[in-house]
Amino acid sequence: MRKIGIFLLLALIGLLNATEPNLIFNGDFRLGTAGFGAWRLLRPDTNPELQLPALRSEPGVLLLENPHGEYFQLIGKECLLPTGKKITFRSEFEGPAGGVLGFTLLCIKNNQYITHHKGVALSGKRQKVEISFFPVSGEIPYILVIYPKGKEAPAGTFRFYSFTLGGERQAPLLAALRTEKKLYIPEEENTCRIRAEIANTTATSKSGTLTLEILDSARNKVTARQALPLTLPPGNTVREFQVPLQKKGAFTATVRWNNQQIPVAEAMFACIGRYRGPATIHPAETFCVSVDGESTFERFRGETRGGYVVRGAPFEERFRMLGLMGCRLIRDWGGMYLTEWVNLEPEEDRFDFRVFDRCVNLIRQNGMEILPVFGRMYENWAPGQPEFRPEWLKKKLIRIEKNPPGTDPKFVVKVPPMPIWRRYVEAIVKHAGERISIYEIMNEPNLNMSPELYMQYMVPAAEIIRKEAPHATILGICATGDMNGRLGEYVQACTKLGALNYLDGVSFHPYDARQLNSITPADVQIAELRKIVGDKPLYNTELYFLYDWPDVTDKFQQYRHAKAHHAACRFLIDLGEGLRQGISVVEKTLWQDPLHPSYRFMNYATDRIPSEVFVAYNALARYFEGAKPVKKLRLSPDVIAYVYRKEGKLIAALWNYTAKPGITADLTPFQTMDLFGNRETAGVKEISESPFYLTPGARSEAEFLSQLESLKLRIRHPSISPLARLVGDELHVTLHNAATEEQQVVLGVSGGGVRALRMVRAALPAKSSSSVALPVRRVSSGRQPADLMLYTNGTTFRLPVKIVSAGTIKRIFQLENADGTIDLEKDKILITMNVRDTSDSGPTAGRPLWKTDCVELFFDPAPFLLPEQHPNAHINKPGTFRLFVTPRDAQKLSGMGAVEPSICRLTVNRNDSTGYSFRLEIPVSSCPTLGFCVKLNDAQDGKIRETVLKGVPKPVHLNCCSFPVVKADGNETTGSFK
Repeated sequence: MRKIGIFLLLALIGLLNATEPNLIFNGDFRLGTAGFGAWRLLRPDTNPELQLPALRSEPGVLLLENPHGEYFQLIGKECLLPTGKKITFRSEFEGPAGGVLGFTLLCIKNNQYITHHKGVALSGKRQKVEISFFPVSGEIPYILVIYPKGKEAPAGTFRFYSFTLGGERQAPLLAALRTEKKLYIPEEENTCRIRAEIANTTATSKSGTLTLEILDSARNKVTARQALPLTLPPGNTVREFQVPLQKKGAFTATVRWNNQQIPVAEAMFACIGRYRGPATIHPAETFCVSVDGESTFERFRGETRGGYVVRGAPFEERFRMLGLMGCRLIRDWGGMYLTEWVNLEPEEDRFDFRVFDRCVNLIRQNGMEILPVFGRMYENWAPGQPEFRPEWLKKKLIRIEKNPPGTDPKFVVKVPPMPIWRRYVEAIVKHAGERISIYEIMNEPNLNMSPELYMQYMVPAAEIIRKEAPHATILGICATGDMNGRLGEYVQACTKLGALNYLDGVSFHPYDARQLNSITPADVQIAELRKIVGDKPLYNTELYFLYDWPDVTDKFQQYRHAKAHHAACRFLIDLGEGLRQGISVVEKTLWQDPLHPSYRFMNYATDRIPSEVFVAYNALARYFEGAKPVKKLRLSPDVIAYVYRKEGKLIAALWNYTAKPGITADLTPFQTMDLFGNRETAGVKEISESPFYLTPGARSEAEFLSQLESLKLRIRHPSISPLARLVGDELHVTLHNAATEEQQVVLGVSGGGVRALRMVRAALPAKSSSSVALPVRRVSSGRQPADLMLYTNGTTFRLPVKIVSAGTIKRIFQLENADGTIDLEKDKILITMNVRDTSDSGPTAGRPLWKTDCVELFFDPAPFLLPEQHPNAHINKPGTFRLFVTPRDAQKLSGMGAVEPSICRLTVNRNDSTGYSFRLEIPVSSCPTLGFCVKLNDAQDGKIRETVLKGVPKPVHLNCCSFPVVKADGNETTGSFK
């Protein structure tokens, strides 16, 4: 009886498993290899021709041949999993004996990898593996990754007989699509042939309509459909479609059955224009399309041998497609780069340039130049990072015991002895000869090296390049704005040490100023750098993250959501602001893979299909290579136009850099193209984040410029700052009128804990911003968000707004270890303070002011006038300023912003037993209200103790909307305005 019960239970489990769907697409391989792909590490020592065996299938079997024992990853199409219950993955497989095969189901959530893994020792016979787990949120897809574990991958053939996840039942219908090519040039061929294979897994025929859809990935809309009446017998049916190639862009082909979605392995392809650039260019003389290269040669798990990373096509195909795109310069930075010491000098004084030569020559054969970057001086900081120095060198490195002030403590700096460094640089430059025309000395040294230490190694490297390659351009400093890199300070420090005497150009990485709507706008940063370096050319040589996003640690989301317009706009900014070169795209953004679109740009790609960024860069190569900036027109606070001259003719780029909706303009006077180079019809267009390219057509240059300068922007309605400040019984709202005429509005508010006592009328001057006060009373509204009700031109709009309460400050204010007074007088602000800080932090030299003993004072003369972009950021808000009182320094007052410290009067009294006091007069014109904050910094034993006014969060400079408000009304300060 017991045996019968067990038998029935097993049968029941088998029946349930059979009724559950298999969530692995094509898990029984009835559609061949569809839904699966592999990338490989081709090893030149055992596979000198870099032969790439194709993934293939036989009935019921997926075969991956690995004749040279190379590392690979076999990856399945991503899938969504149900939550709330355990799910099981199963596979039957066979592989060459002697190794270990890893099976992993993974997803990435909140920048964290969630993995479910099992390794199986290979026996050479048919084996099974099973992994059970509870999936995370069903909104995050999983992918299957299979790879050899250990330092050696076994040679031979791997056979996979099944993959099941959840159950064994296949979907009734599933389809796989393939295109002949990944990349089309319509000038050469005007049709894309698509092969659709549909599997009917049931025992009965199905009649209906198969509809092919072509999705434009940039616009996220279907651009073409073809319907085919069809009867599908059990088994597989193949049909072919021909799609006209009418527009340039990146496209995805999919199918529906009877207008319903079915599981599909989609096909991706791109259309670009024919690029006709010169045979050779000098990247220091011609602004061109350029990228930061992906890994070309990699090592895994600390192995001494490496290989070439190849995804879905022969190694050479990648560079051929980059050449067709119009790429002319590859900065060699990413993974293992070609000048890494372990590649070039594996044994002391014995150089090996085989990898270097193969890649450099192949790049040049496809019309591109390479920008080598050499001189990494810091240790690996994360497990699994490949070693970049040979063992013999590691034994001779000199440890820099103390990280310079302001650098990231995770970096451990070790430098080579100078004779070895000079030999290494000289060997590279001599061997490269005329093949290399531009060099960059070190990547982002401001994160780990003092300016003095950087100069010790940069100067001899530059002297060697100048001697051995007088034709070459030398770039350096290469400061970055991310990770608190203090970009400008580092460039200035190196400049003071004489760096410009050795360099032909200064490189920088604008991670803190990515676009025109960043907290630090891109053009502002460039202007500030130009003040430091004078007429020395500037080069943006890296910007992996192209736009601002809330969580700076979530790099996965940054890569996932990067769009063509982000890349195009940064290119156009760099060109328009007069940079010598702008390398603002990491190469992985140029490619996509239909197997896992949710993990775009991650390292799981099994193919290189051109993305929308690739197509946009092709248009930039065709229309802007070698162009020179002519004019910059800020047509409104949201819309910018740059005018360039290419080959004697004018071309302009126009876009809405704040992405504010509802801005239109009549572009009829111009010949207009979109960012892919497609001709636009004449008429009124919405001006969005995606730039339009405008040319004069038959008009003269003077007419073209005049019409562009006077372009009338139509605004649907005035916009508002996303924040409104509540003080007492008044809600202060900022409205922005970007139109060219005055606008009359009526305002009200609801939600957010307040209710308007009455509607307020306001007249908004043209092209201006205004603060309007609404009388309100506080109410209990639960969690109902606030909406501003705006009535204008006969229409009412509801605009979401976040209400933040602003406290007020009395004349006398107190902190934990200080007290003071503030008075607003007719022509000055008067501040007195007593600070109970008796310890001396030492001289400020070499440290930011806020990391010494000092008082930081923040001022916002227009606390109720808030920008649309970054409304709470004190830094760069017009009119704001920041003063630093450093009582123990020779220069006791410093500052930044709208007020120069030199016009202020400061008196400091020190008493080492009690601290210090000061009196500060700031001559400014009167204002009825002032946003004000105080922050005390007390530096002791290398640590900083920060104290701010109660209720003000840190970091203070990023949230001026938290500042208390000082009113000059006679009630809350002793000052008064007349």
